[in-house]
Amino acid sequence: MTRRAIGVASLLLTAFMAGLLSVVLLAQVPPAGTRIVNSAAATYYFEGRRYRVVSNEAEVYVLPVYGISITPDGTESAPGMIQDLPPGATASFPYLLTNTGNADDRYSLTTVVGTHTFAPGDIHIVWDKNGNGLPDPGEPAITQTPLLKMGESIPLLVVYDVPVSARTGDYAFVDLQGISVADATKTDVQNVHEAVVTEAAAIRLTKSAIPVQVAWGGVVTWHIAGKNIGALTAHGVTTLVDGTPVTGIAVGDDIPAYADGNRYVAGSLSGVPVGTPMWSTDGGVTWTATEPSDPDTVNAIGYLFPDMEPGQEFSLTYKMRVKSPAGLLINEASAAYDSGGGNVRTVKANGSVFILNPDPVIGPWTYPLGDAPGDTYTSDSGLVMTRTDDLTETPYAYAGDTADFVNTIRNVGNITQPINVSLDPSTNLPAGYVVTFSYYGGGPLSDTNGDGIPDVGTVLPGQDVNIMVNVHVPLDAELGDNSGDHWNAVIRIAGAADPHLSDLTTDRIDEIRGYWRLHKQVDRDTARYGDLLTYTMTFKNASQYPIDNAQITDRLDHGLQQPEFITNGVINNENGAGSITVSASYSQTDHSITWDVTSPGGIVPPGFKGTLIVKARVVIEESELEHKLPVPMVRNFFSAIGDVTPPGGTTRHLFQVSNRVA
Repeated sequence: MTRRAIGVASLLLTAFMAGLLSVVLLAQVPPAGTRIVNSAAATYYFEGRRYRVVSNEAEVYVLPVYGISITPDGTESAPGMIQDLPPGATASFPYLLTNTGNADDRYSLTTVVGTHTFAPGDIHIVWDKNGNGLPDPGEPAITQTPLLKMGESIPLLVVYDVPVSARTGDYAFVDLQGISVADATKTDVQNVHEAVVTEAAAIRLTKSAIPVQVAWGGVVTWHIAGKNIGALTAHGVTTLVDGTPVTGIAVGDDIPAYADGNRYVAGSLSGVPVGTPMWSTDGGVTWTATEPSDPDTVNAIGYLFPDMEPGQEFSLTYKMRVKSPAGLLINEASAAYDSGGGNVRTVKANGSVFILNPDPVIGPWTYPLGDAPGDTYTSDSGLVMTRTDDLTETPYAYAGDTADFVNTIRNVGNITQPINVSLDPSTNLPAGYVVTFSYYGGGPLSDTNGDGIPDVGTVLPGQDVNIMVNVHVPLDAELGDNSGDHWNAVIRIAGAADPHLSDLTTDRIDEIRGYWRLHKQVDRDTARYGDLLTYTMTFKNASQYPIDNAQITDRLDHGLQQPEFITNGVINNENGAGSITVSASYSQTDHSITWDVTSPGGIVPPGFKGTLIVKARVVIEESELEHKLPVPMVRNFFSAIGDVTPPGGTTRHLFQVSNRVA
């Protein structure tokens, strides 16, 4: 390779990488007309409970901003592309124009001939619809692009004739320039290329993708074609293959974005005319003529073609499975040859494919791809959350409390769209649980696009949105770990553009624990007027914390007479050693019995279970009943209250059960 060829390769690579970067940055711009909804929220603690207040919503609509990018860039001192061309040849220089604004736009196109020693003839701009780098029949000459959406690109060719009178060493610099139709202040100039006249061999190389748009996970076929458009035979160069020197016109192509997961498809490399296929697993440092048994290790392919007489052509194809991020993927191939007299030349060609991926993803907080490593964080309410893969779990939550999970949504695709949030049917939370969604640090989610499903608003490609998932556990929730299945809120997200493309993450409570657990039973289901009923009431501190200032109450139905017996004094622990002392009192005003725990501190220890008994007779006449319809009955309400001090502060917990006798 000559020093000049090395410089050209560097310029081409730099220019196209810059073009790719501009597309990636563009994806962060909100489209014109986007409705951005914002609200503020404050969290505070009062008497040990966490409270959250939310402000009103503020709306902002994004105005149009226009922009244009043409790549590769170049100046006369550092042209973006250089081609060797014989006298009488047709020059064809590929460019890519991208709408870098946030609104639809068209662009006017012109060419400016700079310093030159030959005058390009019939210069025009072609819409390269198939992206193969050559003007084909049916591809129109244009002076203005069609309407391009935000982030959309169009491949262009600057095409002209080299006069037959041109001599070796003649040159011409040409600049492709563009201007926004919507905003004439937005232009792109200094996209200069150079055409150099040669009467030696000259390989023109092109590269294209089939199809030009491919879904993530799909397969694209790269097609690389070359033609000797020069006046002399193009000879091969020497390449070491399996350690042995082999001569041929050497075409090489790295698997683009190999580090991002793109992979060569086994058995797909072929060339015409037949030559020597080559594979590399070290980026082209060494080559082998035997395809590796594991195609995933192939990160570059090559082919050695025989000498090419003037006008002769060659081509190679290979397939690649696409796993790199969504967006425009630009790839560069090269061909090295001897143009005559031992002068080794290298020509390069760029091809591009647009990778489609509208899928949004959701995962644990800061791990939207579902690749959490098993680390922990503490939630706003003090719960310890563990993030593993696509699961966020807390070891326990208490009945009556709320578990506050945080999930991260990411738009990994290249479509700007609202993303809906809902509870997936695979959720196993029983009736009584309430799950709500809100912005983390903001207000509740709303339906911004009117499809009837709450969403996080418009999400840009690559943008992350954090949401809070509040799982409220009812007071009467079943305790335990749900027979090992745990308590799972499965969160489903889907892009509004295609609701079938969805993703799930799981927010799990391993175990439901309780503070008070109460049970009340009566010795019969039916009774006659004047019958004596015996109520047996058990209470338990089901938490791991002592309950202070405990008080237990049984409100009797007015269909019962004044109690004849009430448990009073020492209550033994049915779950082990120890006891507590209660003082019972009866109030005629509200017909209730209250047991105050008179042990020091009024404490019911963790795990303590005790039994209280009340005996009372049914009233003598129906007219004295409190509940007469639909059938005469008596109802009792049994409740317990006390102070619990887990992490986050002291809270007072009330629990109540009831029963009835007809």
